[in-house]
Amino acid sequence: MKAYFNKLYRYNHWANSQLMELMEKQNVRDAEVIKLMSHIATAQHIWLERIAKGKSERQPWIVYSWELLKNEIINSDADWMKFIESHPADFSETISYQNTKGQDFETALTDIIIHVANHSTYHRGQVTRRLRETGTNPPITDFIHYVR
Repeated sequence: MKAYFNKLYRYNHWANSQLMELMEKQNVRDAEVIKLMSHIATAQHIWLERIAKGKSERQPWIVYSWELLKNEIINSDADWMKFIESHPADFSETISYQNTKGQDFETALTDIIIHVANHSTYHRGQVTRRLRETGTNPPITDFIHYVR
């Protein structure tokens, strides 16, 4: 399981980096793109905080400045890869946490890990759509492209 999650989060980091590099090189500062990439970073932080502390005080739709966004993406990706690499167990534990509305839930850690990666992929698709709408040719971020 650890090898799979390591690969999944290395891919997640690579895909986020592909979009951030394009945004840097082409000076993409579209508000919707920034909002979606900010949400990816924030959601990644929120879930790690829920795993560690049972809740997060962060709001999921914070919009970062470009400079803060670059750091938030890098840090949230690195924190996830570090968490997976250093996790001693088989990821079979159940995590008790509160969502942003204060509701209590219990979810298998494996399901949370898969959810976070899928959530990021979903929103990267929205970023790709928005880039095309604004005349920017987005990079390919499909998993198969990463493993090739």
